[in-house]
Amino acid sequence: MIAVVGAHLWFHPGPPPDPTQLVARLADGLPEADGRILRLALKSEGLTPDHRSFEPEAVLDQARAALHAEPFDPAVLAAVLHKGLSDRDAVDQAIVRAVVSSATAMSAEGRRRLAELRCHHLPPPSGS
Repeated sequence: MIAVVGAHLWFHPGPPPDPTQLVARLADGLPEADGRILRLALKSEGLTPDHRSFEPEAVLDQARAALHAEPFDPAVLAAVLHKGLSDRDAVDQAIVRAVVSSATAMSAEGRRRLAELRCHHLPPPSGS
């Protein structure tokens, strides 16, 4: 987890983007009615762009503190990282539910455009 967030910070300075905000921005690329459907589905899952649903920097800070602690306790580090993964997984699962439910209600054009959208926050795949 630290390596993934560290790689993001290397390629994209600043905090990692909040996954809820990323999906909400995808809604901006959809036909108006379909974008509303996606935003409403996110909201029904408790995911709104003004609410950071996951705080990767807080997890990194806690992991750093665990790594610097003397005596070092690997159980503390493991607990911090596992909680971070669990929190992120909960957000990811809520996003999946929102995307599936909204895609079910969207127009064919909205689903087509959703399929074509790209998340530009990620580094390009290797070899690109």
